[in-house]
Amino acid sequence: MSPTAPSPSAPVDSQAQLEERLSAQRQLEALLRPYGEEGTTQSDGSSRYTQWLGSQQEAGAWRPTVNPEDEGETLPAPQGIEIPTTFPKAACQIRNLDRAEVWFGIMVSAAGEIVGEAEQVRGSGYLIFDQAAQKLIPQEYDVEGIPLGESTESNIPYLVKVKFARQEGCTAIVLPEAS
Repeated sequence: MSPTAPSPSAPVDSQAQLEERLSAQRQLEALLRPYGEEGTTQSDGSSRYTQWLGSQQEAGAWRPTVNPEDEGETLPAPQGIEIPTTFPKAACQIRNLDRAEVWFGIMVSAAGEIVGEAEQVRGSGYLIFDQAAQKLIPQEYDVEGIPLGESTESNIPYLVKVKFARQEGCTAIVLPEAS
């Protein structure tokens, strides 16, 4: 039996379309590829958050409160916000991973608005989670204990933890081995 030619009605991708699909596939592969463990542990996140607080203080965005009983400044426990969410659909392809966390340090004004940029202080090990987490950071906050619109002497530091969990039905696609 001889091979048959494609039917005249079957769409044929142009070279530009093929290149665009290949580029999109490469971008997805880069998002799903682990980038290493540096900066992904809880200890790394805590250390980087402390460094970030110091840089915010040096830049004048924040002043730690001074305890009158101490001779020096004390760093407050950060205001914590946890944002639970599910895996991005494309991340379902990652095997042997049920959870991922990304942490950010942010400064919030008394009006409840983010001051400056959110700083990632702990990564997940995968760009797909890091990028998705960045999009989930709220831009306004209800600042506890400070009526909105009233000023304070300093901004308030927050540690935002975006926690991803694999949802039901989010399974890796296992392709059969080529023989």
